Formats: sequence, C-alpha cells, structure tokens
Amino acid sequence: MHHTAVDLTGGGNVIHHMSNGIVAHQSDVQVSGWRMQHIQPDTVYTLTGNGAGIYARGEAGFHTLRQQGYGSTGTPSLNACRWGIYTEYMNVYSTDNLMLDMGTAYRVDRSGYREVDILNNTVQAHRHGMELRANDGAAHILVQGNDITFGDAECPTCKGFSAILVTEGNYAAADSRILNNSMHFLNAPTSRFGIGLVAADGWLVAENTLWMVSNAHNRTGIQLEGCRATEVSCNQISSSDTGYPIAAQSAIRNMMGSQPLISCNEMDRTANGILFNGVAYNTDVRGNFFHNHKWALHLDGTAVIGLQELKGNLWYNAAGAGGVCALYEDTINAPNFPFRYNPAIISGGNTQPPSVSPNGWFSVLFGANYDCADHHGMDYCSQFEGERDNERLTGLDVRLANDSLENDPYTDESKWMLKSGLYKKLDENPELQDSLQVMADLYDEMQGSTTSTFKGIDDSQQALYDLDSNVVVQLRANSAQIGSLAMLVQGDLEQLGESNLTFAQREAILAGLNGYREDIRDLSAWSTAILQAVSSSKEQSAHTVQVTNTGIAIAELIEENQKTVNEIYLATIGKDVDIFSTTQAGALFDIANQCPMIGGNAVFKARSLYWLIDDNYDFDDPLLCLSYGIIVKSLTERQANTISVIPNPARDEASLVMPQELKDPGTLIIYDALGAEVLRSSIPAETMRFAFSTAALSPALYHYMVLTVEGVIGYGKLTILR
Repeated sequence: MHHTAVDLTGGGNVIHHMSNGIVAHQSDVQVSGWRMQHIQPDTVYTLTGNGAGIYARGEAGFHTLRQQGYGSTGTPSLNACRWGIYTEYMNVYSTDNLMLDMGTAYRVDRSGYREVDILNNTVQAHRHGMELRANDGAAHILVQGNDITFGDAECPTCKGFSAILVTEGNYAAADSRILNNSMHFLNAPTSRFGIGLVAADGWLVAENTLWMVSNAHNRTGIQLEGCRATEVSCNQISSSDTGYPIAAQSAIRNMMGSQPLISCNEMDRTANGILFNGVAYNTDVRGNFFHNHKWALHLDGTAVIGLQELKGNLWYNAAGAGGVCALYEDTINAPNFPFRYNPAIISGGNTQPPSVSPNGWFSVLFGANYDCADHHGMDYCSQFEGERDNERLTGLDVRLANDSLENDPYTDESKWMLKSGLYKKLDENPELQDSLQVMADLYDEMQGSTTSTFKGIDDSQQALYDLDSNVVVQLRANSAQIGSLAMLVQGDLEQLGESNLTFAQREAILAGLNGYREDIRDLSAWSTAILQAVSSSKEQSAHTVQVTNTGIAIAELIEENQKTVNEIYLATIGKDVDIFSTTQAGALFDIANQCPMIGGNAVFKARSLYWLIDDNYDFDDPLLCLSYGIIVKSLTERQANTISVIPNPARDEASLVMPQELKDPGTLIIYDALGAEVLRSSIPAETMRFAFSTAALSPALYHYMVLTVEGVIGYGKLTILR
C-alpha cells in the first residue's frame, strides 16, 4: 500500500508462508481480525522489514499504524514470523496480541515527534522481544502490560538478546516509559538482558517483574549504558538459581552516564544486586531492597557516584560465600564519598548492611532515612512521576571545583566527565553559582571552554526535537480525532455485516463510512504537512549545529570522540537520513570499540548508532579496558589471576611466571599508563617461566597482559626502576 488510508478490519483473514504480510508505505493502516503465520525473509528481496507480519514506513509524514489482536490469551495473531510488527517513522498503536514462535515481536525505529503504544501483548520471541531504535524526540512512548519470554536463538558472535532493548542518541523523548511488564528469561546462553537501555535519556522503567532462571546465562535484569536522567524504580528482579558463577551478573547495572535514579527496587538471588561501573555523576540510589546476593551493593574500582545520605536502602540477608553486602573496590576514595545511614529497621530490612568493605565507607548520620512507603505521605511505587531531590551542591562538587581529586583512580577522563556534569548543573541552576565563590569561579573559568561548547551543542541538538506547543496540541488532537473516526468506521463495518439491512440503510451506512474515511484522510494530510515542515526545519537546524560542532577545537581523545559522534548523529539521525557512509561506519566502530572509561560516554552513543548498521557485534569492555589497567567486571567467568612478573619492580630484565605450562603459544603485551603498547613478546607453548628484557622501557608504571587462544589468562602491573 502506498500513499493511502486503509482499514483492514476483518474476521478470520490469514496470511501465511510469505516473505511479508502487510506492507505499507506512507499510509495510515488499521488492522484487526488478521492472522500472520510463517512469515519469513526471502533472500531475493532487500526490503528493510523483510520477514515481517506487518511492515510500515511513514518517512516524513504523520502516518499511523493501529493494530489490534484477538487478546493476549486468545487466538495467536502472529505466529512463526521473523518480525512481528516492524515500523519506521510511524505512530504505532498495537495491543492485545498473542505472538508465538517469533524471531522478534516488535521493532519500532525513528518515531521522533510521534507516538508509540505497545500494550497488553503476550510475546514468545527467540531473539529480542521488542526493539526500540533511534526514537529520540518521540512525543510519547509507552510499553506497558506485556508478558515477554525471550532469547533462545543461537548467536555465537552476538552480545545476546533482551526482552526490551532501547538504543538512542542521548536526546530526551519527554514521555518514554516501560511500565508493568513481565519478562521471563530462558535457560539459554543468549537470554541475557531483561531491559537494556543504551544512550537513552529521560526514560522511566518502573514496576516491571523480571524472572531469571540461570545465573550462568542470564546476565542483567535492567542495564543502563551511557544513559542520562533515567529512572529505574519499583521493579522486582529475581532468579530461581542460587549459585553465582558470573561476577558481573546483576539485577541492575549502571555503566557510566549521568543522573540515574535507582529507587525502591526489590532484588533477590543475583550475584550483584546493583552494580556500578565508571563515572555516573549525580547518582541517586535510594530505598532499594536487597535479599540474597554475593555483593548486594557493588561499586567497582572505576565507579564514582558521590555521597549518598540517608537513602534508606535495606538489607535482609548476609552476603553469599566469599561476598560482601556492600562493596566499594576503590578503597582509597570510599571514605570520601560515604553512604550515610541512620541505623533502623524499615519494612523488615536493615539500613545497615551486614558486611561492608572497606571499613568507613558506611557511616552513621542521625536523621530520617528515606522510606519508599512514605514518600511525602504516600507510597512512592503508587506513582511514577519520578520526583528527585532538589538540585544541590555535593561534597564531590566541591572537590571538583577545588581541583582536589587525585588521579589513580581519578583519571583525567573521569575528571573531565565529572566536571562536565558539574558545569551542566551550574548552567541549569544559576542559583548554585552564587552559593559558593569557588562555584562562581569555576563557572566563569569554564565559559568558552570545550566543555561549555559541548553543552551548547547538546542543548542545540535537543532543540531539534522541541516542537512548538501549538503544533504538539494540534498533532495530538488530530491523532485523537483519527482514532475516534477509526472506531466509528469499525462500528459501521460491523453493521454492514448484518443480514437484515434494507438497501436504504446499507446506502446510509456506506455514505457515513465514506465521510469518516474522507475526514481521516484530511486529518492525516494536515498532520503530514505540519510534520514535513517541521522535518525541513529540523534538517536546516541540524546543519547549523553541525557547523558549530565542526569548529570546536579539541585536545583530548574524549573530546574528539564526542565531536565525531555529534557530527555523525547530526548528519544522519538529526536529518532523518537512514544510511551511514563507509567512513561514518568506520568512525563509529573505532569509537565504539574503545574502553568507555577512557573514551567517555560518546562510546555508548557510538555503539547505539553502530548497532543500526551491525547489531551482532559485541564490544568486550573487560578486554578493551584491561590494557589501561582498568578492571571491568566481565560478563563471563574468569579464572583467578595467578600469573606474576618477578622481580617487580624490575630493572633491565624480568621473568613471567605461570602456575602451569601453557597448552598453546601465548603473547605477552606491555602497555604504558596511556594504554599504548610498548613491548610484545611471543611465549612458546609448554612454558612456565619466560624471561624478557625490560632495558628499553623507561622508569615508570606499566600494565601487562598475557593472551592465548583462550583469551586473556593473566594481567597485572609492572614497575621499572633504575
């Protein structure tokens, strides 16, 4: 169907054993009473949605797909399809489906300015349950009331599958919510992430239930990677397994980003309850319920989340064997940014963890602990507006402004990210600039800096999706009116099926139908004209921001990454361009394949964009970061590191000592403090002790890594003194 409005309301219609079911291009489509069976891709065709039960593409228009099934427990509306519903540039309203034996049930791409409702469906998917890609600036996204089982397709090279996967470009969709869904993991190596958000901004993930069944395969309940101002609250995440074979397995995992609010979640029987990796400025972690874990609250050696005061997190059980209930691996700085609590029992849980490492990280402070059941007089989980504490300055902010953070573990990159977050806070809350002289001085000092210029670029990119309020009201009114007219059309069609109608009655109904359909076409054309004008303006605005971005002078890798990813985003998603050039794809891969703690949050944005090109590539952060001496918890079980170098410190010669002979030849690689390779030596098989020269190395601290066909088998630090 092309450039039309079609009402496919029927009964008992079946499309089966085709390469596509319904295909719509720049059309408004209403579908109910249809079944799609055995829809699989045909290699002859290159259509994006090849293998979809319904594929709809709206491009610059304001086109809508309305689809309704037979009920989430009724007759399957989609069965054995590679894709269930696949849309691009569309409003999507899809409800009440039973979708069985699916590859992926839903994929919704590029719905900026538009609305998406995916409600009350039961999904059994071999791959991702639902994928939401590049929907930056959507007017409204709601994924609610769905029951999703996912992730048993074989995929030896990919990163695994998610029940719900969101990948964006850090530009807020103002009303984006994942609410009250049930997610069932499978005992399969690829059933890995319940809800995964990459470079998302301003999402709310609340009141979902996630059930893991294998702690050896199921990796994370809810995972945030490079997200901003995203809330994860009131979710229940548990496993039926009782072992902890994967050190990084987590109920909730936050990797860098900024301003996460993680509150009132209940977690049980995962290796980690909540795991933090990297710098996450302005984190708020409060009112969470920890049960049986090896590490209930875990900050790795790279994590920086700042002071947490009277947050009311609750512990119910002692740590599993070899674990600690609250662990901060950065033992040097843990006392500087403590968790302060008032000892109390709330809802049967203790605000004091049964075990803490290091000593001094948790400290007593008298006052009222946060209580999810009494959030300003009401149960926080009965509402999901996401009320945060008022913006205020923290001890971390003061240390940043005074430039008193020490390197190792505070790298130049982590300080750059933290200062960027503080500058954003000061810029958006001018009253904080006057609260301390050091803040006013810092803000003035940073005016005209690369950080302030990037903040301006971010604001300008965000503005690409800011519609005039009158336009928003008109688009929503048109959409609501079209929905009402569609219901009238459906009612008249049902009347036409009655056998006792007279000729005059039938003619009157047909005349009404034609009138409704004409009104729908007029409203759709009106909305399309509005959106086409908006799209044209957006393209020009994106070009203007590109020019500003091109002129930024950069000095560090982390700045170069942000500039490059901005450029590619503005040239593609920012202008509604679908295709990435070979040069753009290569640049994205190079940035995406960096250690995020070195490359910054632009690494996650690059991955989000690169996965629009190749969704199967898995970026291995533990390996990417290891050459910098940064240990990131691996998603796979690793043997204890028993390889060492002696003597250490060394002068002109050292020996690599292994606990047993190598089965296969290996490689010793030595890196400097910046991660640059400075020495590489081949190690023969059946070697237990390997001597090598260090005469060419200048006195300094180095990192070494030993590789075999099995991957990294050992690593450590080596100091050269003379």
